[in-house]
Amino acid sequence: MSRSLSLLSTMLVTLAATAAVAGAQSTPPDHYLCYAGGATKTRRTQEAISGERVDAADRLGGPQRFKLRRLSSLCNAAGIGGSPIGHPNVHLAELLMKPEKGAPKFVATTRIVTDGFGSHTLVLAGPTSLLDVTPAQPGHTAPPDFSDDPTTSATEINRFTCYAVEPPKGAPKFVPPTPPTVTDEQYVTGQSFVVKKPTKLCFPAAVDGATPGAPLRDTLLVCYALKLAKGGKFARLTVGTHTRTVGARIVGRRKPAALCLTGH
Repeated sequence: MSRSLSLLSTMLVTLAATAAVAGAQSTPPDHYLCYAGGATKTRRTQEAISGERVDAADRLGGPQRFKLRRLSSLCNAAGIGGSPIGHPNVHLAELLMKPEKGAPKFVATTRIVTDGFGSHTLVLAGPTSLLDVTPAQPGHTAPPDFSDDPTTSATEINRFTCYAVEPPKGAPKFVPPTPPTVTDEQYVTGQSFVVKKPTKLCFPAAVDGATPGAPLRDTLLVCYALKLAKGGKFARLTVGTHTRTVGARIVGRRKPAALCLTGH
């Protein structure tokens, strides 16, 4: 190959890489508004989740086998203060989990994280839950599974393993931000919420062979407990979901319980 052709080839590869990065950055990772979830009247027709096992790996290590317990919340992609929603069709089902008997004891670790509410020093106390991607629709019918797993083509959409967090001993008390306004693609529009302290830190995870490159991604979710601002009201709904880990589930979606912000 001549030097001119070699230089041209290098330039084309560089331009393609630059365009790919720009394309990925043009669609920022989503924040998530999470609703408490529970059993519905259809629970007797659904197989129990307790006893299901998954293998998960994130930047802290793994793969490690976990036992799933129950579906505790359902999260919708959300915009905060007018920010855009990048992937409105992708929801996260939170499945409580615990390490299998005999697993090595988790060693508490300290992390400094930054999100839209500022920088925080958090102590990770141990793994608590898995966030698996799912389609969702109102009603008592579960939607079909994603025909093409969206996490394989968009680096900003992930499965996550979540860890309980607490402030270091002697750290200043968390100062809540000004109540943000939140909009998701289905249920709330410009709703104001009171943010409480951080409760979970969630890392991109490879789960049972899905999203294999996730542990290398530098994004994460910082999840805060929250409640409706004074005077706010919310109606309960029944929602159908369909994850790779536990299949079709009908979830009783209750009031908003957490706000997860993309951070690093």
